[in-house]
Amino acid sequence: MNRPKQGCGSCYACCKTHGIKELKKVPGELCGHCKPGRKACQIYKKRPKECMEFKCFWLATNGTGPNRPDRLGVVIDAYNNTLLDNLPVAAFFEYIPGKLKDERVLKHARDALRNQVYLSFMKLDRNVTVFFPDSYDEENTNIGILPEGTVVGTREELGV
Repeated sequence: MNRPKQGCGSCYACCKTHGIKELKKVPGELCGHCKPGRKACQIYKKRPKECMEFKCFWLATNGTGPNRPDRLGVVIDAYNNTLLDNLPVAAFFEYIPGKLKDERVLKHARDALRNQVYLSFMKLDRNVTVFFPDSYDEENTNIGILPEGTVVGTREELGV
């Protein structure tokens, strides 16, 4: 998929929400190479492959609309998880504290669950809550071992 002409613009939300192994950067902390402003990444041309290949949901859907991560307060990452029998997953990474409870974010989450997508909500403090779609079959779906401290949320919590 082609990246939109405007690219990330002044958004650098993923530079805070995501961990980068090559840089030994932990999730929830701003990357040391990120200097907020027009061109936030100071190593953009030599950034790690992990950074080059990442496309948030906003970029992957042509980078239009009001859901740019820095404006939404959440970075949404949609992918097929090979560890989960290639099941569709939408990961919601909190960029601005409390925004995982914002109605716009919850609408995306409810829509994803209705479309049988597995969800994970990751707070800046690295606490994770996962939500399973109603098609989830514990006996026949290999979800692997959830990291210690992971909370399994209910569909009711999201209003589904």
